[in-house]
Amino acid sequence: MNKIDDPKKRIAAAIIDGFIYIFYLASKLCGKRTPFKEDLKQKDFKKILVIRMDHIGDVVITTPIYRALRTKYPQAQIDTVIGSWSQGVLKYNKDLTNIMVFDAPWFQEVRSDQGSVRNSAISKFRAIWELVKKLKAVQYDLVIDPRSDFRHIFYFGYLADAKHILSFERSGGAYLLSTPMPFDPHLHELKKGRLLLSALGIDNTGTSSKIDISPLEENKMDKLLSDNGFTGRKIIVIAPGARKALKLWPVEKFCTLTTWLLGQNPDAVIIFVGGKGESQISDRLDQEFSNEKRVLNLIEKTNLLESFVLLKRSQLIITHDGPLSHMATDLPNPMVVLFGPTETERFKPLREKTAVITKNFECSPCLLRTCHRNGSTTVSECMKAITEDDIKKAVLELLK
Repeated sequence: MNKIDDPKKRIAAAIIDGFIYIFYLASKLCGKRTPFKEDLKQKDFKKILVIRMDHIGDVVITTPIYRALRTKYPQAQIDTVIGSWSQGVLKYNKDLTNIMVFDAPWFQEVRSDQGSVRNSAISKFRAIWELVKKLKAVQYDLVIDPRSDFRHIFYFGYLADAKHILSFERSGGAYLLSTPMPFDPHLHELKKGRLLLSALGIDNTGTSSKIDISPLEENKMDKLLSDNGFTGRKIIVIAPGARKALKLWPVEKFCTLTTWLLGQNPDAVIIFVGGKGESQISDRLDQEFSNEKRVLNLIEKTNLLESFVLLKRSQLIITHDGPLSHMATDLPNPMVVLFGPTETERFKPLREKTAVITKNFECSPCLLRTCHRNGSTTVSECMKAITEDDIKKAVLELLK
């Protein structure tokens, strides 16, 4: 509970936790005995559920967990439940048995790419209860919540009658966990996964994502490169967008950087990639480079797996902190990652040939939707402070 930063949320969580604890005790008196409090290291689980309903990047970061579970329990049914926005990442994942989609209200309502969500409280609870019943019918031996969200633990672990629940002791509900794991808010997310699975006797989950793709995406992107005369050329992939506006480096600076990259590398071509909701960035790039044959703008024209193929084909990647930077952790390509208001030490790629560029203001990281320093909801001072020279220097160093 003390790991929740916001004091108001911490107090609210404590009150809710108290009520749930009373409910838990009453349920035990009425005969409900699960989840069991046991050492998990020696158990052979047959049905495992991993809850990862938050953001795309978090799902990518969880792929080493799926891989480690499949290695430890090769015959198990290993399922996951994710938000609809993350489906593309796991489309061909070989470690999972089933992928369920559920747009949890507490994530759906804060996603800028989901539009306005005005479902009534009754419809929200009905949707939650339908998922609880679905999970309850499976009778999972183990439910894992890497996010350590009390709502996940209570609804989709406890109410779904999971025999064991594994998560961190963070936002309440420690009495529901088979093995409450210590939570360090500043630990890198990949290392948190390793710590969490140590409760199962799994010593190493790895520090790179695992993205499975099919020949369909490979062939489609190779044809696109061929059709544009890019086959065999030095490819630089730039992802200038981000889901949160305050994480964006100004598009004008990307234009200046692109012109410099083209001048530095006469044989190189540059491909812009990005997801939906980035049309304004795309329009600005089209305006700047409409007559440049060495620039290809694919923003909003490729899905995540297709973009990943382009990352594999590239000789340099420049991106914000986000899904693509996490997807590239298993690639050898040099990469520059721009960080602003998010926590660099928690999310930076743990890989070689990577330059992480950030400006550490006294208010960083803030994780807020309004910049402390200028009151803007669209431009953060920490991102503005990153200069073209910062990136140029990093690029030259990486390409030595």
